[in-house]
Amino acid sequence: MEKFRLHVGIPSSGFCRTQFAVSLAGLVGYFATNKVHPDVQEQSMCVVNIESSCIPDNRERLVMNALQQSATHILFIDDDMSFDVEALMLLIGHNVPIVGCNYPFRSPHGGFTALCMDQQTRLVTAADSSGLVEVNYSGFGFCLIDLEVFKRVPQPWFQVYWHPEMQRYSTEDQPFAEKCRQAGYRWFVSQDASKRLKHIGLYEYRWDSPIIAMQPALMPFMPEVDHTPPEPSEAMPEVMPLDPAAEAPPEL
Repeated sequence: MEKFRLHVGIPSSGFCRTQFAVSLAGLVGYFATNKVHPDVQEQSMCVVNIESSCIPDNRERLVMNALQQSATHILFIDDDMSFDVEALMLLIGHNVPIVGCNYPFRSPHGGFTALCMDQQTRLVTAADSSGLVEVNYSGFGFCLIDLEVFKRVPQPWFQVYWHPEMQRYSTEDQPFAEKCRQAGYRWFVSQDASKRLKHIGLYEYRWDSPIIAMQPALMPFMPEVDHTPPEPSEAMPEVMPLDPAAEAPPEL
């Protein structure tokens, strides 16, 4: 790998978390002063943001832009992620065409995003999880892809489809993963890089957060709140009515 020309693709809907901005600044600074691999003779980074409400279309345009700029890899980062710079270095070090991260959904007890090869269970990232794991697909929140993949996989790359049995649309990652497998590619998750991410919602969801586990029975009991207004108290000050005969303040 003599050349590593990285396109950082941010498919934004227009709202950027401050934690994401700080993480991205750190990544750019680190990349500018450190070689990503001992064998790399030339490396460069281009950060591109495409903003609209249609995230699959944003991804499509980001890849087309990367191909036009002769990049070698694209790193998708969603703007609701925060991360350590080591996460990218770990993905690069695995040296596989497609490698992503396993991060939690942004909901309490929602579990993880990566779907196992059995297409029934979600991959768990635990304290002893390490190395590469092949999965059916993972989220695009922090995902490194060799652009040769897009030269072999036909467009459209990120077209969602309808799940009749679930009565809902897919996300764009699963259909893309299916196309990649048809073209002979395997999808991997880096367990080590996964531990260096946070998925930002009302709470920063990390791999080891206790609120991730899919155990609805352990949800904290929320007592009902009595919204009945309190009875007037004698101690409460009485509101004095306005005296219509009082002199009005001068007009300014």
